[in-house]
Amino acid sequence: MVNLCEEDFLKKSNKWLKKIKEFIDANVPGEIIPYSASYEKDHLDDKDENKRTMVPKIIKAGYNALDLVYFFTAGHDEVRAWTIRKNSKAPQAAGTIHTDFEKGFICAEVMKYADFVEYGSENAVKAEGKYRQQGKEYVVEDGDIILYRFNVSKGK
Repeated sequence: MVNLCEEDFLKKSNKWLKKIKEFIDANVPGEIIPYSASYEKDHLDDKDENKRTMVPKIIKAGYNALDLVYFFTAGHDEVRAWTIRKNSKAPQAAGTIHTDFEKGFICAEVMKYADFVEYGSENAVKAEGKYRQQGKEYVVEDGDIILYRFNVSKGK
């Protein structure tokens, strides 16, 4: 992320951007994201698509740089996003919610966020055959919506 004055940010140019990009390419893998803190402060709550902020792009770049993804859990009164390492398997992802979820893992019932948005409800996703039960080897993907089935008995 490179913080620019609002004028340079809107012009999408700055005399230093090319040199900064060259340095990053030579020394650190990744991208640069032009950003203006003053612009963000003034337009963070705007609904106008022409004035969208860079915050979502910055968050995605940060997640990628740190090898992180997120998944969702949802109940009647709450939806949560959970951050995990890329390539985490379903039981380990369940463990981020509670260690008992990992210990007693039975399966993960998974639907993709994009499918949920497209079809409009969990039942519609199921009707389209896009709701799946996954086992211990399932690698959680970015944006999965997961219902965990688990059982932790006192005797174990």
